[in-house]
Amino acid sequence: MSRVDFAETFYWIAVAHPRDAFHNQVVTRRRAHCHAQLVTTEEVLTEVLNWFAGWGPEARLSATDRVADLPCGFAK
Repeated sequence: MSRVDFAETFYWIAVAHPRDAFHNQVVTRRRAHCHAQLVTTEEVLTEVLNWFAGWGPEARLSATDRVADLPCGFAK
């Protein structure tokens, strides 16, 4: 069975925002665990979009594009 990691708001913001104080640490950790499956919730993604909403139209568009590009599926 492969490793499953829960990606919460902190993770998505740090990954998407290169100037975030934790960006490098999060990216390095993800590379070290690249075979782990990431799971998250719609609520987490809503929090991420809300966070980027305050950064202006360009940031909002970029964030919505990133969220829309995420693969999604439902466990059975």
